[in-house]
Amino acid sequence: MVKQHFVSLAAIFLLIPTGSFGASANRLNQSIEAEEYAVYSAVINELYTRHRKQLVIAKDYMAQDSSHDRNYQAALQNHQDLSADVRANYETKNKSPYSLENRLNLIIPYVLLPTKECQKLKRKKETEKFKAKCLNRGEVMVLSRVGFDAEKNQALVRVEIRCGGLLCGEGVIVVLEKVKADWKISRYLLAWES
Repeated sequence: MVKQHFVSLAAIFLLIPTGSFGASANRLNQSIEAEEYAVYSAVINELYTRHRKQLVIAKDYMAQDSSHDRNYQAALQNHQDLSADVRANYETKNKSPYSLENRLNLIIPYVLLPTKECQKLKRKKETEKFKAKCLNRGEVMVLSRVGFDAEKNQALVRVEIRCGGLLCGEGVIVVLEKVKADWKISRYLLAWES
């Protein structure tokens, strides 16, 4: 069973894209504003906390350009009322790497998994350190950057749950509207599931 977890979770790190996380990632940390963390928190609290005691969230991520992702594009077709500036802002932000900080306001505890560090340990074949820091984490949540309209009244975010196996996980597209001072999910659509 331990060996199976090792293989399954090792696969997660093969699925998380890599990129250069040097100075550009540090600059992007500053650009992840409080409003994005508010959106992340609203989505996670509403959709992902009922049956979980703790969450593991990927800290570092090199986002992929999802304009070529058929599942993503099909999901967006069902959101015809989504403003063009939300889509454009989302696409622009998600072409660059970013790193999350401990700024989520969740109703359950969470851990930011240092995926960049885990990938480095795996490449260097530092098996014991990799096992201790990166394995036995169960499912890992991966968050895209948040796209906003110009007034910051509408938001779009992609959430993926990856659990290491080929037949385990999901990706959803979530659209939110700002109601008074709070972000509320207006709709979400399953983009993929395995």
